[in-house]
Amino acid sequence: MPAASSATFWLLMQRWHVPDDQALKLIGFEGKPRRRFKFTPEQARTLSALLAIDSALEFAGMDQAWLHSRCSRLRRRTPLERIQAGAADEVLRVLAKEALAASVGQSAS
Repeated sequence: MPAASSATFWLLMQRWHVPDDQALKLIGFEGKPRRRFKFTPEQARTLSALLAIDSALEFAGMDQAWLHSRCSRLRRRTPLERIQAGAADEVLRVLAKEALAASVGQSAS
């Protein structure tokens, strides 16, 4: 897993098509926005969860657009909104369920 760096974070946010202001809210960055910054331990944990979600999306063959779509399993919020609310673990669990349901549906066809 890549180190918790701002470069890793910004590459991920670019791949997910997350605007800079929303990206900074995801990790709880307060202060003047800038491209390079040092992570606090909590921000590093959040980035680790974001990277786990990214890996799960890739493994499941799901598109990053899922992160921007409202989900009934996430209280009608988008996964990005739930991550911002501190529920990255919940998003990862729902992603696993969604991927399992999609794979079962595909194998039944």
